[in-house]
Amino acid sequence: MIYIFCAVIRTYGAKVRTMKRTNLWVVALVSAGLAFGLTAQAGEHKSETVNQKTLPTSVQKTIKEKAAGGEIVRVQREDDKNGKWNYEVVVKTDGKEWGFEVDPNGKYVKKHDDHTKTDKH
Repeated sequence: MIYIFCAVIRTYGAKVRTMKRTNLWVVALVSAGLAFGLTAQAGEHKSETVNQKTLPTSVQKTIKEKAAGGEIVRVQREDDKNGKWNYEVVVKTDGKEWGFEVDPNGKYVKKHDDHTKTDKH
């Protein structure tokens, strides 16, 4: 009887250790996956299309001035990996798309001769 009791305890103990090891591996793998995902996402360049009418007046004014009568195709808020951001504007003039950037205060930053940097989102 004692022999059977000891065998049952050993078997139960082995199952508990196996479950703990399995749970430990699952937790380790999930944690590693989350950490990898966050690291990959941190270096990602983020962009979202914004409605021009919702932008600050100074930004709207600079966009109108620099677009110089061209058709404004889209305005996007572009976030970099350092947490800084600008508005990227794509304009169509004479059938050709080009872009420029304006900072959040309405200051003109730079021009892009073609919109390859902006890609079609």
